[in-house]
Amino acid sequence: MCIVYRLVFASLIGLALSACSSIHNTIGPDTPQSELRESLQAPLTVSDSGSPFCQEATVVAVTPKVVRVPERYHATLYFELDKTTFTPASLRDSVDVYKAILERKNRHVEIVGHTDTLGASAYNEKLSERRANKVAQDLINAGVEANQISVSGKGETDLKVPTANGTEEVRNRRVEIDLR
Repeated sequence: MCIVYRLVFASLIGLALSACSSIHNTIGPDTPQSELRESLQAPLTVSDSGSPFCQEATVVAVTPKVVRVPERYHATLYFELDKTTFTPASLRDSVDVYKAILERKNRHVEIVGHTDTLGASAYNEKLSERRANKVAQDLINAGVEANQISVSGKGETDLKVPTANGTEEVRNRRVEIDLR
C-alpha cells in the first residue's frame, strides 16, 4: 500500500514539473486562459508554456478615475430698506462673492431675492425680483454668461428671521446666491 502512495505522489510531482515543459503546449489547451478563469476574472497570468503553475500571479492595479465634484457655493448679500442698494457690509462682501463666482467656471448661478415684511406683499414680490436682477446684472457685467444665471424673487414668503407683518428686518432683505 505504501508503494501505491509513493507512485501516486511521484506521478503528481512529475505532472507538476512537466507542466512547464514545452510538451505541455502540444497537449494543453489551445488558449492560454480557460473560459472558467475568464469568467472568474482571476488575476493570474499564464506563462509561455500555457500552465498557470509556471508563473507567479500578477495583479494589474487599475487606477480609478477621479471625478472632482465642485464644492457648492452659497452667499448672501443684504440690502438697504426699500432699495436695491447693498448695505455697506454687503457692498464690501460683494467683491469677494463676485470674484468667487467668476473663479468657478461652467456653473449655474441661482439668484433668489427676498424682502422683509414691511410693505405690501405684491410690492415686496417685485422688490425681491429687482434685487435679484441687480445682482444678476452685476455678475453679467463682471463676465458671467447670462445663460448661466437664473433669477427669481420670493418677496416676504421665505423669511430668514420670522417676524410679524410690517416688521423691518435687515436679515430678511437679502439675495441668496447658489452655484450648482
